[in-house]
Amino acid sequence: MTSACWSPTFDTALALGFLKAGRARHGELVALVDAMRGVETLCEVTDPVFLDPEGRRMRG
Repeated sequence: MTSACWSPTFDTALALGFLKAGRARHGELVALVDAMRGVETLCEVTDPVFLDPEGRRMRG
């Protein structure tokens, strides 16, 4: 994982990271393990542009 933050738009945490063959794994659930905090959670692999991929919001 390269970064993570809270999304008020989706009311959940979002994270970005590198995953081997990531584009072929969209929709797959993967385990994210934070060994430092002793936390494991399931994450869904999605396209990095998942909100308005056509750009309609930006273009009006």
